Amino acid sequence: MKIADCLILDALKPFDPKQKCWPDKAGPIFFENLSFLEGDTTPDRAILYVSTYELLTKSNSITIDDCFVVCCGAPAGVLPFPVRCHVISLREDVSVFSVYNTLNQLFQKLWKWDTALNAALLSGSDAQTFIDLSEHLFSNPVVLLTDTLHVAAISQKIDVSHPDIQFMQENKYLPEHMVQQITSKPYLETSESFHTIGFYYPPNYINCTIVIRKYDQNPWHLNIICMYGVNVEPTDCDLVLLDTLGEYILAAAKHQPEINAQFNSRSSSFLYSLLADTVASEAELTVAASLLDLPLNDRYQLYVVSFPIPLESHSRYVLLNLEQLLPSSLKLIYHESILILDQISADGTSHEKYIMNALQLLLPINNAFCGISQVFSDLRLLRDVFHLARRTAEIGYRLNPDVVYYSFRDYYSYVLLSASAQSRTLPLLYIQQLDQLADYDRRHNSDNMVLLCKLLEHERSITDVSKEMHLHRNSVLYRVAKIEQILGMSLDDPDVRLHLLLSFKALNLLKRATELPKEGSTMEPDIGE
Repeated sequence: MKIADCLILDALKPFDPKQKCWPDKAGPIFFENLSFLEGDTTPDRAILYVSTYELLTKSNSITIDDCFVVCCGAPAGVLPFPVRCHVISLREDVSVFSVYNTLNQLFQKLWKWDTALNAALLSGSDAQTFIDLSEHLFSNPVVLLTDTLHVAAISQKIDVSHPDIQFMQENKYLPEHMVQQITSKPYLETSESFHTIGFYYPPNYINCTIVIRKYDQNPWHLNIICMYGVNVEPTDCDLVLLDTLGEYILAAAKHQPEINAQFNSRSSSFLYSLLADTVASEAELTVAASLLDLPLNDRYQLYVVSFPIPLESHSRYVLLNLEQLLPSSLKLIYHESILILDQISADGTSHEKYIMNALQLLLPINNAFCGISQVFSDLRLLRDVFHLARRTAEIGYRLNPDVVYYSFRDYYSYVLLSASAQSRTLPLLYIQQLDQLADYDRRHNSDNMVLLCKLLEHERSITDVSKEMHLHRNSVLYRVAKIEQILGMSLDDPDVRLHLLLSFKALNLLKRATELPKEGSTMEPDIGE
């Protein structure tokens, strides 16, 4: 194992180290060994030398490019001029032997740690073993999270007063309110941007400095390793040590077989091929459907769970919870959304009740929402059904964000409009004479637009409109005549009524499309596909 210079400086703190002519660097300088500097030494950049001031002044064999020295006994911190090597200067009263022993203990401790990690790697140990072997090097807790936001490993012997970390130590998963915090705000999104290890400063979901690194795809489904600075402020030493530990854990993961097969079932692969439209032939499709007992012409319903901030790790977390609540339902992740396919039996029996109960439980606490497709009887249409259900969810979330699931049946007209145009062309889809009616309302402080919308929704029932708007029937009749006059249209024409009703929905979409997204949301304001 190579020892970083920040670890060396930390070990030398009792001797008041002062760096002299140390190279400018973007990262740590590493050393493989420790040695005394002697008169005939041939310098090696991989070795850290310990020397007295007297010997260093007499040595003429070293140059600044190839020698790194810890210098003891320099009077009043004075060094030979010009300095011919990279130097860490210590107090005049410091013994060279005390310094060497201190550094040797550091090197031996880290080499012993490295040997233990290598042994764990060769023996196929799990992630928790690597954390256990490393606890003595850290003052703060280290947590390893999977891409389902469950705890793969965590420091067990480091005392922590923070209740969320105590909860994770005891239960091996994140408390619900913590999941809500990191997914409803951009904390997790920011964490997952650390593909190389670094410091993540507050504000964040623990509100302390975090040393963090994200893992790319690996067989253990590890997502991030982080050290929470809840006991002391993290240092550069913590960063270097956690990076080393993280590399060993990743190497161990790559040596192990896939441990989470639920995302790679044959049924999921078959549905993926339908969604991606990669089925080679009709014959192949028929054989695969028969093998998996998913008849192409059976009756199905699709549930698409989406998120304002789409993150693969959050999707996997919710999917893992759904697996516990709906173990027999076919589920998979596609484009950061969770798909639940309900196969309706010949007698009309479905799992709708159980699916809805699970969604009502999980969606609110995970800041998620769901689009529900119409019942369809051709599995070949799964790709199109998915897009319609997801569009239903997105539009429903924009129009009614307090509701957690949205049926295609209820949002059919909105989906139809959004499929026809992007937000910039929505103004072309409503009857332009409504602008004249809206202008009349503004000038006369009236609400004819509202009255017309209610009239269309109540299928021109004057009685129902009168009750809802607290108006006399004659007033409603008078105002309807006025509205027809302003529009220059007769509401007796069914095509006019249909066009006006769709126009109000288009105006609603246009209004929502121009509003700013919710805080932390990555959903585009454009409601078109």
